[in-house]
Amino acid sequence: MIQRFQTGPMIDIRSFEGTPADASAFIFGVWRRAYGGRAPIAVWTPEFFEWTLMSRVPQGTEYMMAAYDGPTLVGTVFAEAFTYRLRGAPFKGAGGSWLAVDPRYLGAGVAKSMWAEMRRRYLRDGIRSMFGFTYITKHADLGQKFWSRNANTEVVSRVPCWVRVIDHAATAAWEPERPLALLSSAIGLFQGKPRDPASRDGVRPYVSADLAGCLRALRAEGARADLFIDYEDERFATQLDYKGYPKTVVAGQGSAVEGFINYFPIASLGRTEMPTGIVDYLVVSELPYELQVRLLATALAQARDQGLAYLMVPHRSGLPIRALLKTGFNLVPPQFRLISMSPEDDFAIGRVRRSLVPLR
Repeated sequence: MIQRFQTGPMIDIRSFEGTPADASAFIFGVWRRAYGGRAPIAVWTPEFFEWTLMSRVPQGTEYMMAAYDGPTLVGTVFAEAFTYRLRGAPFKGAGGSWLAVDPRYLGAGVAKSMWAEMRRRYLRDGIRSMFGFTYITKHADLGQKFWSRNANTEVVSRVPCWVRVIDHAATAAWEPERPLALLSSAIGLFQGKPRDPASRDGVRPYVSADLAGCLRALRAEGARADLFIDYEDERFATQLDYKGYPKTVVAGQGSAVEGFINYFPIASLGRTEMPTGIVDYLVVSELPYELQVRLLATALAQARDQGLAYLMVPHRSGLPIRALLKTGFNLVPPQFRLISMSPEDDFAIGRVRRSLVPLR
């Protein structure tokens, strides 16, 4: 039985003061109690939080809100500020949320208090919206429920995903839904694991000298999108390479970088805990088909060697469908909603058909 606490003067809302390991342990612990056994849960690791939010401490913690009861962490909601472009027009936004509240404090106003302070900071700094993803599940999504009641919230798109299963047996054992587990096993009978590409000509691992070429390719792709992050050089360098955690493979004819794939490893808890990979950016519009296939095949072989059970690419218009199918990806129904949570009462994003927003 969970003992619940009431709001009181001891609950303090301030910037998160812990380590990446503290953030990982708290958020995963809360989510596992809320969703464990009913829906897949992302295991946000210390390496992930250091890479995305805490590599620029203390600047990175300005929008990492936390609730403390004395010295004890009892709530989180995290975000990072970016310059976004919405149909070509720049505006200040943020990506979040990692909303989690200690079950003993549910109903004590902790989440509302954290959002009130984050909203105050957003309005002060001119941040017009926070973007995040909620999971489409037959079970209650507590984050979606909270944001729809407490912020100016829009569902701006539903996001299906392309998935290339690498370890079919592990995926079948992990899959919470039995029909999908059986499907994974069946696909494994004829698909097998990704093979090494016959040639890696024009494809190689990212090095720091590739930053300008990757950023140019991303901005060219972003110009065709409704919504994307217009990174500063230093932040995008971290996105592509940080202590070996994210993986980036580049491609081009000659020495120029004309496309790239950028993904990160993350475990997922279903019936078992399983290592997976999520692609943040697949930018290949300027590559010929043969090089698109070679780039994807190289990344899949690398993911296989890392021990990842599958690699997932959030769908958007403009993806290389032929190359994805050629390398064994399958499109699965919408699993996520991209939502906008604005601190302003009258701010509206509208329907987004094509976004370049990393899945978080």
